[in-house]
Amino acid sequence: MARPQKLNADYFSHDVDMRNDIRIKGLRRKFGHEGYSIWIMLLEHLSNCDYFEYQWDENSEELLSYDFDIDAERLKQIIEFLIKLDLIQTKNKFIYCDKLDKRLSETLIKKRDGFSWENAKRNKHNS
Repeated sequence: MARPQKLNADYFSHDVDMRNDIRIKGLRRKFGHEGYSIWIMLLEHLSNCDYFEYQWDENSEELLSYDFDIDAERLKQIIEFLIKLDLIQTKNKFIYCDKLDKRLSETLIKKRDGFSWENAKRNKHNS
């Protein structure tokens, strides 16, 4: 029996100068080290989620705040700022990162013969 195809990643690359992106500097200025650590934990979390996306509603927001050990309202403020900066995107009640999708989808395509990322995506991009 064949193993099911994974739709997440065990690893993502991290640019050594990520902290120097003007948007990340803005995040760090507004939320300090806490904002930057939430950004990195969010990338880790999204990499581990199927399709590199996370359902974003009140319940999932609260659960993620427990995981990240941060007040839910503070997490919501940081996520909203990340969306404003276009570091993450939202559609159909999911949050995701286009740049992360592009990086990781190439890895999935290379590792899995016949894998089609476009066919694997959920409906988040279809409306």
